[in-house]
Amino acid sequence: MYQISFSDSIDKIPASTWNKLCNTDYPFIQHAFLKAMEDSGSVTAKTGWQPMHMSLVRQGETVGVMPLYIKNHSYGEYVFDWSWANAWARQGLDYYPKLVTAIPYTPAQGPRMGTSLPEVEALSLFYAGIRQLAEQMGASSWHGLFLMML
Repeated sequence: MYQISFSDSIDKIPASTWNKLCNTDYPFIQHAFLKAMEDSGSVTAKTGWQPMHMSLVRQGETVGVMPLYIKNHSYGEYVFDWSWANAWARQGLDYYPKLVTAIPYTPAQGPRMGTSLPEVEALSLFYAGIRQLAEQMGASSWHGLFLMML
């Protein structure tokens, strides 16, 4: 049985756990990079990048992590979905908030999760958590930007 948890700060997930699960030298997924984004004030609810990092926990051990953000605009994504937002608005729907798995302000392809589980299993669990959060908060959608599987 897995537990899915969300953290409003990368500091709430130990750097050693995060980096061990990500298991890559790719700099932008490293805990220190994401922490620097938060500590600098570049990534906050105020800037439209509200951290909501996801963790998968099994029997008290974290077995998966994914950077996740609540977005109230599309700035800093380098994926221009303004026409989607306008289309939703024309239908009387709210496009924002949306959920985004990405490295803020970084249009570089790379891994967007870390896990000790088989990738397909981890993705299924992450997706379940994202759906749950999206329903709770009324998010319109989930976007994965510049993804590359490990």
